[in-house]
Amino acid sequence: MEVIILAGGKGTRLRGISGGTPKAMMPIHGVPFLELLVRDLKLRGCSRFVFSLGYKAEVVIAHFEELCNDLQIDFVVEKKQLGTGGGLMLAMEKIKLERFIVCNGDTFLEFDSTEVTENFHNNETPVILGTEVNDTGRFGELQIKGNRIIGFQKGRWKKSGIINTGVCILSKADFKSYDKESAFSLEEDFWPRCVEKSVVNILKTSGQFIDIGTPEDYRLAESILKQG
Repeated sequence: MEVIILAGGKGTRLRGISGGTPKAMMPIHGVPFLELLVRDLKLRGCSRFVFSLGYKAEVVIAHFEELCNDLQIDFVVEKKQLGTGGGLMLAMEKIKLERFIVCNGDTFLEFDSTEVTENFHNNETPVILGTEVNDTGRFGELQIKGNRIIGFQKGRWKKSGIINTGVCILSKADFKSYDKESAFSLEEDFWPRCVEKSVVNILKTSGQFIDIGTPEDYRLAESILKQG
C-alpha cells in the first residue's frame, strides 16, 4: 500500500512554540512527529510514501534522505499554494498504483491493519476512516447512514460524534474531473462533491487519534506517545 502524506503546513497556531519548524517536523521526545507517523504506518502494512511538501520542504527532505534509508519515500514540493486537494494531486503523479492511502502529516491514528488492507484491495469506492470524539466542534461531524457518509456538518458546538480523521483510501479516478495544478481543498471542495456524486464509505476506528495542530494538543501528543 502506498501513502500520500500531506505535510506542507506552516503550523501557524504552533508559531509560539515551533520556532519556525514545519508543523509535521515538530519533535516528540527528540523525534520528528512525521517520522513517528511514517514508522507506525510501515508497521501497519504501508510500504511506500510520497510527501506533499510546501513550507520549508528542504528541512523535511534533508531529514529523511539522511536518516531513514530503510523507508521508501519520495517527495513533491508545491511551487505555489495548492491546498490539500492540489497538493494531493501533485503527489499522485508519484503514485504507482491506482489506489492509495492519504493522511495528514500532523495527525496520528491507530487503526486496524487488517480492516484497512481489506478495504484497500476489495473496495473501489472512497473510504474515510472516522473516529468518535467528545467534541466535534473543532473538526466537524460526519453525517452517516449505515456504512455510508451522506454529509458533513461543520463544528458549531461542543458535542460527541464521528469525525473525519484525515486518513482515507482513494483512487486516481476520483480526481479525473480536476485540473492538474488546480488549487482546492479536500475538506471544503472534494469531499462534499464526492458525497453528492458517488458512494463514500465510512470505516470506524476506536484507536487513538492525535492532532498536533494547537499547543495544547501538541503537549498532549507528547504525553500520549511517550506512553507508547
